[in-house]
Amino acid sequence: MKLKYLKKLSCLHPFLFVLLPPLILFSQNIRELIVTDTLRTFAVIEVGTALVFLLARFLFRSTQKAGLFTLLVAIVFFSYFHVRQVLPELYIPITESFIIGKHKLLMPVVFLLTAYLSYRIYTLRRRFYKFSSYLVFIFLLLIGINVISLAKNLPRKIRSIEATRTGTTLSTGPQLDVYYIILDGYGRKDVLQEYFDYDNSEFINFLRNQGFYVPKKNVSNYVQTFLSLASSLNMEYIPPLLEKAGPAIGDAAQLRPLIVNNRVMQTLKKNGYEFVSFASGYEPTENNPNADTYYYQYGDLNYFEYRTLNNTLLRRFGIMLNLDLSRVARNRFYFNLEKIREVPKMPQPTFTFIHILQPHPPFIFGPNGEVTNKGKTFNLNDGNSFKGTLDEYRQGYINQLRFVNVNMRRIIPELINNSTVPPIIILQSDHGPGSMTNWNDGAKTNQHERTGNFLAVYAPESVKNKLYETITPVNLFRIILTELTPEDLQLLEDHSYYSSGPEPFNFYEVIDGVFQYH
Repeated sequence: MKLKYLKKLSCLHPFLFVLLPPLILFSQNIRELIVTDTLRTFAVIEVGTALVFLLARFLFRSTQKAGLFTLLVAIVFFSYFHVRQVLPELYIPITESFIIGKHKLLMPVVFLLTAYLSYRIYTLRRRFYKFSSYLVFIFLLLIGINVISLAKNLPRKIRSIEATRTGTTLSTGPQLDVYYIILDGYGRKDVLQEYFDYDNSEFINFLRNQGFYVPKKNVSNYVQTFLSLASSLNMEYIPPLLEKAGPAIGDAAQLRPLIVNNRVMQTLKKNGYEFVSFASGYEPTENNPNADTYYYQYGDLNYFEYRTLNNTLLRRFGIMLNLDLSRVARNRFYFNLEKIREVPKMPQPTFTFIHILQPHPPFIFGPNGEVTNKGKTFNLNDGNSFKGTLDEYRQGYINQLRFVNVNMRRIIPELINNSTVPPIIILQSDHGPGSMTNWNDGAKTNQHERTGNFLAVYAPESVKNKLYETITPVNLFRIILTELTPEDLQLLEDHSYYSSGPEPFNFYEVIDGVFQYH
């Protein structure tokens, strides 16, 4: 009986092995990810493994052989691109149009080796359930080690920051829809003029003619997206937020609950608003569970799923399988701007948060929406992590910014004209461009460029009259919520801070675009 039970368990090793690659990827990127974003990946991998196993069981007529064959396929599937990366570069021109590189050489070798090993598995005569049992034990041990490591490093649950208020309903009067539109990395007018030789006056004048207030000297509070949004959405600087949240933390991913459960959203929801959110393609602002309405494209994969696929054999066939990240990002851009047009028609007052990754790298749009990065790897690297020259950054950035302008000029009048009551619309960037940002050294970063974020606010005169030229994002919703709700929020002093990538919570003040040593 015990032996029979052992035989049944011994074929589980491929199902355990396939958990390891995404588990390791998760542990390596824990700063950017949360557990729920990985669940679909694990489920799909297990289902795929089961299908291969069942097919092999039918062909081999042996559970043990099917398990070994499935393990072989899984090893090839998950290791192909890692093997390819460690091989030396290969460039053998046969003709002008046909060049033998690493892939053209490695793929047939891997195919032949897999076919040979599959044949050897098929012809095996000896029983090897003990060997399979050892594999089960080894993979369980490796999974356990990774799970323990993850458990120690997973973000601590940051308790929701409850919005303090003096009442439960809005003051008398119509309720205004509120749109918080983040244009990632969009630079202030003078920043674009000085460092990109681009005059953005036409777009600024359009906004002012629409009734927007566009300050000239505003700066961002922080130079990294997750810090900036955690701060602006909670109307507080990061150190006090961390103190209120509980024990000291040292990882940026632990700020995601502050973005998900942000104070602005909570305050407006408690005052009768519905929360509308959009898929962004950026983990900290992706898939907020508090949203009453969440827009995303059916079949759209999240960041972790793409990272997992990018480390497999499917990467080679990504375009054929519609897994082109740039294409998905372009489609998301169009989809979100189409769907935001539905929000003014909603019966309840709404707070809409939409994080648009453009004009931040990667530069996937030309000035008229052209596809600009065919054949290039899709990633969000900015600053000195950007894979390209300074000129390539500046040209790609401005082209993409021009396309963003075109679409904002199309969408904004619709949001205003289709609203029963004139809404509040905030166009804001989390920080300025990063063409001269150094993630390891604030002194080598052009702080004037990086902190020179964009801001434009469409609001009632009672709100616009309280705005000022040097306002920072931390104070923006303090003004707006004081007007819309029973909250009485005092303004904070406006400060701007740089922190490096490796040490995101070690802040250095930036004054008038100058990095301050301390």
